[in-house]
Amino acid sequence: MPPRRNRTLPVFIIAATCTMSFVVPGCLERTDQGQGATPSKQPPVNQPVEPVEPVKTSQPPQAPDLPQVPDPPATTEKPATVEPSKPAPAEQAYEIHLQSGFDGKPVTVKVDGKQIYTGSPETDYTIGLADTIRGMAQSPSLELVVEVPSKRVLSTLTIDLAKGKLIGINVGKGKLDYRQSNDFQYE
Repeated sequence: MPPRRNRTLPVFIIAATCTMSFVVPGCLERTDQGQGATPSKQPPVNQPVEPVEPVKTSQPPQAPDLPQVPDPPATTEKPATVEPSKPAPAEQAYEIHLQSGFDGKPVTVKVDGKQIYTGSPETDYTIGLADTIRGMAQSPSLELVVEVPSKRVLSTLTIDLAKGKLIGINVGKGKLDYRQSNDFQYE
């Protein structure tokens, strides 16, 4: 038997002044003149492929062995639902008018448990007013506590602001008188 010969065909490389064209079997050939592509007329080339050694890269140091924690069991709980937030209650303006009977002695006024006024009002009898306290309520009603220690008076009253935004307070004999309106006239 005759010795077997490696059948390889030559590959031609065509060089131009600025560009090069390569002929690859089974592909289209492109000319440097930009005239389009034409099918290659070269017979297929079978060349042996040399084995390539893999490139070795350095590996980061391994972490110490940690105990394996099993995944938690799957739950069938429904996801939390987000409820639309409720609108904040509309603030309601109010005015407390300390009217007649105030003689310059200490007075304390609380609304819904918060002290909003401490003073020594004195009634101007030409108009019938000693002092005015303005505030904003978080609800349509409020709890009003008025203390006049010199008269030994402590009074608590629940006020419905729908009946009037103005609350008039008058000191009488051992008691407080309240009036509610949307308009007080002072002359």
